[in-house]
Amino acid sequence: MLAATDVLNRLFATDFPPVRLARDVGLAVVNRIEPLKRVLIRQAMGVLGNQPKLVRGERV
Repeated sequence: MLAATDVLNRLFATDFPPVRLARDVGLAVVNRIEPLKRVLIRQAMGVLGNQPKLVRGERV
């Protein structure tokens, strides 16, 4: 998680034109593909993937 946060920070902090272009195109593509957008949002919210039993409502 720390590495992913660092990559995102560097990606959005740079003004290097090729990186900016790739970032902007990538965001536009994700914004237009609703199923992908929903999956990424759910992943960011923490409702996808491996969750602890307590989060899933199961007995610990």
